[in-house]
Amino acid sequence: MNIQRRLISDLSKWSAQADRKPLLIRGARQVGKSWAVAEWCRKESKKLVTINFEESPQFSKLFEKDLSIQRIVNELSLLFTVSFSDPRTVLFLDEIQKAPQAITALRYFYEHRPDIVVLAAGSLIEFILEEQGLPVGRIQSLYAHPLSFVEFLGALGKNTLADAVNSFDVETSPAFPDLVHHELLNDLKLYYKLGGMPKVVSTFLAHNDIRAAAIEETTLVRGYRDDFRRFAAKVDWALLETVFEKMGFLAGGPPIKFTTIDSQARSAQVRRALLALERAMLIHKIRPTSAVGLPLGANAVDKAFKLAFLDIGLLHNLIGFDWAHLSPDADLTDVADGRLAEQFVAQEIICARSTNDTYGLHTWHRSHPGSEAEVDFVVERGNHVVPIEVKSHEKGRLRSLHLFQKELRCPTGYVLSQRNVLRSDGLVFLPLYLASRL
Repeated sequence: MNIQRRLISDLSKWSAQADRKPLLIRGARQVGKSWAVAEWCRKESKKLVTINFEESPQFSKLFEKDLSIQRIVNELSLLFTVSFSDPRTVLFLDEIQKAPQAITALRYFYEHRPDIVVLAAGSLIEFILEEQGLPVGRIQSLYAHPLSFVEFLGALGKNTLADAVNSFDVETSPAFPDLVHHELLNDLKLYYKLGGMPKVVSTFLAHNDIRAAAIEETTLVRGYRDDFRRFAAKVDWALLETVFEKMGFLAGGPPIKFTTIDSQARSAQVRRALLALERAMLIHKIRPTSAVGLPLGANAVDKAFKLAFLDIGLLHNLIGFDWAHLSPDADLTDVADGRLAEQFVAQEIICARSTNDTYGLHTWHRSHPGSEAEVDFVVERGNHVVPIEVKSHEKGRLRSLHLFQKELRCPTGYVLSQRNVLRSDGLVFLPLYLASRL
């Protein structure tokens, strides 16, 4: 699968740093962490030495005796017949959550052998880090996500379109030609169905068969469910299953409360279950904020919140949405009551902004008696708070957005819809596929 992923260029930038620290790639299972490392090494002619602690648990013993980096390096050199003094050699510790001592060893690589190019990745690693922490200032993190829409276009071989989206300036670029606009909307419809999970996309590209891709989606969803028992030490896995099952109804929907998810469970139990899914990076909480200043999280609350899922294709699978009953020219902002559009925007914002840290999503909710108002997303942009609405309606129906602009003295509001680019009276209308440009 020929996919140009930003993660690969991020690895190149990390490797070239003068004060390079060991790298920990974090992200949900099956988002392409290991593939990206192998592809980066292939492109840059690196000598990749991979230790997968899940496939080869015996390697954990290397780190259990002690954390003498010189001893560990000497043994690895003998086992793999390589020299770690060679700058082209890369040590990759995969599924490192299976060897917690190896996580601790990363700091000693930095302190005693900073010349060695070493990186690690793992699934559900956040739960190990919760118990033992991460050495401050000794390890760098990089977050991996499903393919963005631009990466998806590249996978389809539409690099010219991908470049056009990537280079679009929301303030000055003109509208796309109608034919280009409609082609991008058709590609976005396909992305709605497939999403950005690498295995799903590669299956579709290999067979040109949506049904084969759907089988891969179902397999991934089942795999995530099977992982729940790994959380059981601290979280009720049955409650996790319940929360996960309801994602098809909750993600991309209106604000909810803990009791909405399970009225029989205590709020504290539901909170822990949601936190576990957040740490596994399967869901993202969208917290309401007053948006009166930066950072947005300083004025955010948890009383009612919205949810986004890991991937729009997997959400499409959970919903069981049948495109056969939808008009071919249906507005993509209205599909599944608008939930897929909101999921897409949330996913694009996260992918665009969460590289070295996770970006918290926020919405704006104003609750005054007789005057409820809500803006779908608010983000920081250029040291300002920027409101984003996801709507199919014309600008006359944007009461909440106008109210936000008036109350918070915000000169520009953004509307993501199916229409082409239009700038008018303090509003910028952008096609959905440009969500990442915000």
